Amino acid sequence: MIVAALGQQIIRRRWLVAAGWVAAAVLLAIFAPTVDPAKNEMLTLLPDDAPSLRAAGMLERYFPGSAGLSQAVVVAARQGPAAGLTDADRLAVERLVAKLRRPLPAGLARYLPAGQLAVHWHGDLPRGFMPNPYISPDGSAAIVVVEVPANFVTIRSARVVDYIRRLVAQSRWPDGLEVAVTGSAAFGADYAEASRRSHRSTLWVTVLAVLAILLVVYRAPVAAAVVLGTISLAAVVAHLVLTVAASQGLHVGTAEKIFVYVLLYGLGVDYSLLYLSRFREFLSRRHRPDEAAALAWSATMPAIAASSGTDIAGLAMLSAASFKLFQTTGHVVPIALLIVLAAAVTLIPATAALLHRWLFWPAREAGSLGARRLWP
Repeated sequence: MIVAALGQQIIRRRWLVAAGWVAAAVLLAIFAPTVDPAKNEMLTLLPDDAPSLRAAGMLERYFPGSAGLSQAVVVAARQGPAAGLTDADRLAVERLVAKLRRPLPAGLARYLPAGQLAVHWHGDLPRGFMPNPYISPDGSAAIVVVEVPANFVTIRSARVVDYIRRLVAQSRWPDGLEVAVTGSAAFGADYAEASRRSHRSTLWVTVLAVLAILLVVYRAPVAAAVVLGTISLAAVVAHLVLTVAASQGLHVGTAEKIFVYVLLYGLGVDYSLLYLSRFREFLSRRHRPDEAAALAWSATMPAIAASSGTDIAGLAMLSAASFKLFQTTGHVVPIALLIVLAAAVTLIPATAALLHRWLFWPAREAGSLGARRLWP
């Protein structure tokens, strides 16, 4: 009785429900604070008692400046028949080292534990020290090792790498000398950028694939647009809510965002299709649109609530993980899933009640989609 009454109230106030979701998205977009993604980021993804972190602490204690959580390595090399670094090459490397040892810009140092980078190069060792670990045996290449006080896949680490690459690009190098930045921090920065590009591509491919499937199954462009529009609006609201949560101290990184969007579209489309299938059934039985929408709500909500509840509770268990990336995912994803659940149980039924039979256009009868030719 309570479930049926709640569904009837949602259908009766369908205009208010739809307007409320749009208003929530607009207000959040206007008033949600802009948060630097590095603000609440963890310096490392490992638990505090991890052996490598304990060893890094001992290294920093007894050998200060030698215990970065990742490294950026500047490689300067001269190739060709007369390979070998010249005095001008070594002087150019020395000038770069001097720049790297300057205090960091305020914006870059804000979220790092130190305002200056530890830098190691061949000039730190006595002139006659052989073999010098910072110069190749044939003398054609030299490296400069920069200790980065952040995990190699963090935004903080990537910003340090960008800073180093800018200094390298702005420096004047002798003709024929090749200079590039590598190391675990540079690898992590490139990896993170590739992940962001992949995320954008995956999101578009997901949307297009879902749209194609909906059109094949329902042959109803309005129904496909409603499902995608509803889930996209829920995704926008979820993103903005997570932005607000991040301003209050919750860590929301790139990995969490990718996970959230995949789940939002996957689960949101499933819930929407379940409701619309039952709504179409009740319309085909000649129920009035309002009555069909309410009946479909009562018929599907227990299954949707049980399914989403299982997902939310299961993913929330990640909060107990030791690996901090999983731990923060356990904090973030349940919030987003609650929002997509709210969209599935309010916005989809309200939109269906507003459009009723037009939802399945161009079919003349709501229950005839594919029934005569395709499914048999």
